[in-house]
Amino acid sequence: MNTWQQANPRFDFRRIGAPALIFVILGAQAALACDTPAARRIVASAARGPIVDSWHVEQALDCVGHRMRPVVTAAAAYELSVLYAQRGRGDASSFRRAATWARRSAAYLRSKADRALRTSMTLEALRLDFYAASSATDLRTTAAATEAFVRSCPLPPGRPQPCDGGLKLLGEIARESLAQGQPDSRTQAIGAFRRFLASASGRQSGDDRASALLDLGTLLAQQGESLDAAGVDEAIVALREAGALLAKGTQRHRSALAQVNLGALLADHRPTAAGLDEAERLLRPWADPANAVLDPSVVLAAQRNLGGVLFRKQSGNREANLTEAIDLQQRALASAQSDDPVTRIRSATGLAIVLEASSLHEAERLGEATRLIEDALQIKAPGLRREQSKALSVLVQVKLHQRRIGGDVDPAEIERLLAKARASASPDIRETARMAALAADVARALGTEGTLGGRDAAIRDLSTALARLGADRDPTLWATLQNNLGNLCNDRRRPDLMPCAEEAYQRALSFRTLADVPREHAETLVNLANLRFAQRDWRRAGELYGQLAQISSAGFLPALDRDILLNDAARSDRWFERASFALAQLGRTGEAIAVADAGRVRWLRQRLGLDHPRLGLGAAGLDALPEGALLLMPIVTSAGTVVLAAMRRDRVVETRHLMLPRLDGDAVAAFLKTEWLAPYAAAFPNGSASDGGSLAWNQRILQAQAWIGVSLIGPVLRWLNEEWKRAPGEVILSVQGELALLPLHAAALPTGGSLIERVRVSYVPAISLLEARQPSTASPALITLHDPAQEQGLPYSSAETAFAVRAGGEAPPGPLDEEAFFRAFARADTLHFVGHARFDPDEPQDSTLKLAENRRIRVRDIVTRQLGRAPRLVVLSACETGRLETATMANEYVGLPAAMMSVGAKGVVSSLWPVSDGPTLFLMARMLFEIQAEGQHPAEALRRAQIWLVDRTGAELGRFLRELKPEPGSPVALLAYRLSVYFRTAHPYADPAFWAGFVYVGRW
Repeated sequence: MNTWQQANPRFDFRRIGAPALIFVILGAQAALACDTPAARRIVASAARGPIVDSWHVEQALDCVGHRMRPVVTAAAAYELSVLYAQRGRGDASSFRRAATWARRSAAYLRSKADRALRTSMTLEALRLDFYAASSATDLRTTAAATEAFVRSCPLPPGRPQPCDGGLKLLGEIARESLAQGQPDSRTQAIGAFRRFLASASGRQSGDDRASALLDLGTLLAQQGESLDAAGVDEAIVALREAGALLAKGTQRHRSALAQVNLGALLADHRPTAAGLDEAERLLRPWADPANAVLDPSVVLAAQRNLGGVLFRKQSGNREANLTEAIDLQQRALASAQSDDPVTRIRSATGLAIVLEASSLHEAERLGEATRLIEDALQIKAPGLRREQSKALSVLVQVKLHQRRIGGDVDPAEIERLLAKARASASPDIRETARMAALAADVARALGTEGTLGGRDAAIRDLSTALARLGADRDPTLWATLQNNLGNLCNDRRRPDLMPCAEEAYQRALSFRTLADVPREHAETLVNLANLRFAQRDWRRAGELYGQLAQISSAGFLPALDRDILLNDAARSDRWFERASFALAQLGRTGEAIAVADAGRVRWLRQRLGLDHPRLGLGAAGLDALPEGALLLMPIVTSAGTVVLAAMRRDRVVETRHLMLPRLDGDAVAAFLKTEWLAPYAAAFPNGSASDGGSLAWNQRILQAQAWIGVSLIGPVLRWLNEEWKRAPGEVILSVQGELALLPLHAAALPTGGSLIERVRVSYVPAISLLEARQPSTASPALITLHDPAQEQGLPYSSAETAFAVRAGGEAPPGPLDEEAFFRAFARADTLHFVGHARFDPDEPQDSTLKLAENRRIRVRDIVTRQLGRAPRLVVLSACETGRLETATMANEYVGLPAAMMSVGAKGVVSSLWPVSDGPTLFLMARMLFEIQAEGQHPAEALRRAQIWLVDRTGAELGRFLRELKPEPGSPVALLAYRLSVYFRTAHPYADPAFWAGFVYVGRW
């Protein structure tokens, strides 16, 4: 069947019976001569198609077209039209020629019986005029002709017929006019497609309906923020049906376009958990670059929109979503064409938004976001005002974030960027509201609202913008800005604004529900909880923090990348601690302990295969508390510190709590900043132990001992003595956050001496990690790892290794490489590492132990290694091996001790600061003797070694060294000489700088 028959099935040309086409050169001079049987045969054959020689057919139709049967000549003219249309791809003149012959075809059909066919041919001519249009004027002319055709269509309505197609064509012409910069054409296009879809032809399921639905849904969606709720619903229905219809056919590209557009629409206008999940399902298949059959622009749009979906996504792990979103946005930006400035600036801005939202590698990602936006703002092209305003707004947010994490950002620069963003913003109500919120963020962050008028003005502007916006116009944006207004009003210096904050948060929660937007619900919930906490409304604060703890626990997904998992576990904004503090204020101590512990070391518990504590069931691990042991868990908050205590007496665990209102977060932060962290950085600029015993650093430790004793340990021990009338046999400290940097075990007591001199002290990352103690192994397998090549920086390390061997250990020969390290790790009961270490506060997982030939083994290497066995005890005789990351992962105990425990070690001895090689030699030698020969628990062995070192005279230490029979002139021989001569009766290592840095952290 030829093309004409496919388009017009009511005609059957088998009745014509014309002979085969005979090529004849027609004479053009005499009109009468052309009316020959040959010309008739040419026309009849052309009517059956396809045409081979168009020139002869045109000549034949000119000669005999009006003398033959109309249906035959009309068919031949149509075939000519088809031929020229096929040639017309990229050639407007061929399309115009095709339109001419389509009109000739319609003109041949003169009878009333041919009216429907004539109407179809007229519509085809108009469509070909549309294809031939090369200017806005051509489009206007074609649109006017098509409108006239629709108005005067001679066929009665009610049945599928060609007149309906005029409505669809009218919509397509208006759509093209819009693409060529005629914004008024959008309304015309939408109206035309609506009319077509309501017609009899438009209601028929098929390609025409699918195409019109795709166009209608896309045109509606492209209205962006000016689209109202009814329009969003209409666009969703249209695109959803279009995708379903197109998926049944072979139009894979248009099916992908419908699904990508629907995904983008849902992400922008239905960002609920369900809407975003559907958007992700729609976009993900088309975002794969392997989709080579698709137009690259569709893949690019899918990638960019999927990145936006993952940025907004309410379910799953936040950082995992952002990490994938960053990858997608980077691919989209790399694929953006240099000659498409709108896509380039939008892709750069989208990537910058996701980078700013991520909490991993913050400084690096914020720097990249800044560069992206600054480069995008250099793009010059007409019509970019809206994109540039958006980019400027994002740059303001990035600069605020950089300033928040300590970056050197000029406040004046932020204010200039804000002014430029506001100046280029559209007058749209939504955009006005966003700009008011951004200005409030800037004012709050830069402190310019510190005056009464400044804050009040920011509140007034944002409230006015919210009133104009209204909840119905854009519920998602309205709820977000209500949350921002609550933050602006939530200032403990301004109790008069507390009602404003409470009302704003409650309004936000009316739309930010747990079912629809769980992540944003939690965000507002924590803000409201913080408000209750600041108001000392402990009951309601405890309830809200409890809800947050449940949400956080439910959202903790173990099967994720470690970097993401650690960050996700840590970013609770201390919900668990505040919940615990509030519960303690209400006298619910057991629940307070359970909640505080549930928020700790979630990654480590997962790594060890332990169940996460279930809130409300009591604190897991207390049943493993040894008889007579006292567990202390200090919780520091902005309202003060609560010390949670538990002691096992006569096989019964009792719990108490003590409030220390003066020891609040500000007091702890002030002490740490001025009296600990700054002096630490000055004493150890390169993490070196060379000044480990310096007078200045030792003085800081003495001050810290006194401060800890007066502020925390002293009051707690006095209180517990009154409560329990019994001294503990040992103290187990479960400390997180900034307090974990301090030597709490060395606290100076009011009665004299230090805590470690009075009682055994150990640390546990979380109560739920505690295990019941087993009898110590007789002569446990001790393996010492030492690289002789490192002795230049550690001159006494060989002596420490020798003492370990004398205690019953072994020191494997050969280079200390990764394989040697892990072989020993799998064989030893006690693994003793002697060497250099480096703590990385920015990337704790990249903290290292130094091996032979300057190789290093990282924390992440230990964690990811598949080991079938681990030592019971790991002794890290190196600098800073016990330091933890506390700025963003205070609850996760991130560092070398946690890494060792994550692969099965029950306990770790490590150091809080660099300690000189000399005192470390003696301390380690004595501790290993206590463990190996005396069978002491590691915490007790370390305590005895520390006391022993404090009490030893130089003469005693010299004799101790000479037991090794060092070679004359060696570093060990020289040390023995100096100690014996210059410190004969003195106690050279009595200062806490030499011994208090070492701690035992363990599960037993």
